[in-house]
Amino acid sequence: MMPGNGAKEYLHFIGIARGLLAELETQLQLAVMLNFAPQDHVVFELVDRSGKLLTGRHK
Repeated sequence: MMPGNGAKEYLHFIGIARGLLAELETQLQLAVMLNFAPQDHVVFELVDRSGKLLTGRHK
């Protein structure tokens, strides 16, 4: 790792994590639409909390 790239790499990682979280949310919505999971499943709260952590709105 080159000096000074820490913040850039961190932001890149956060961007990837947010994208993967969005993909997961889409898959969960499909699971609900296909009646594989209930709409009030606890995983939706976990996805929401994870998204808030990744965007800095975790208060």
